[in-house]
Amino acid sequence: MKKIYLILVSLFFVSACSNDDTVDSNTNIEVNGTFTYEIPECDNSVNPELICTNFVEFVDGSTVDILIGGDIVYRADYEVNQNIIIIEGLNFDVSFRIIDMFTLERLEEDQLWLKSEE
Repeated sequence: MKKIYLILVSLFFVSACSNDDTVDSNTNIEVNGTFTYEIPECDNSVNPELICTNFVEFVDGSTVDILIGGDIVYRADYEVNQNIIIIEGLNFDVSFRIIDMFTLERLEEDQLWLKSEE
């Protein structure tokens, strides 16, 4: 009987442990660095001016530089509310869900943006 009890208690503790690195909606984490999104099937071999990589760079705690859907880098303000980043002051909507400290999901386009090596 003691062995069964010990096994059940052990299973409870093992199942209670989690190695999930995702951010829940009640956790605020600091985002920093540059996150990029490679446009699928983008070929700029004929036209090298065609930009195949979008990026968002978190300059400080409230400012980003963002290149998205064109060739102009915009400087804008952002706000983090729980695990959602809202970029303000652009002529178009841009928001991200923080998946973890290395991955953002752009909500308008359902795209995964990955942190660049620095």
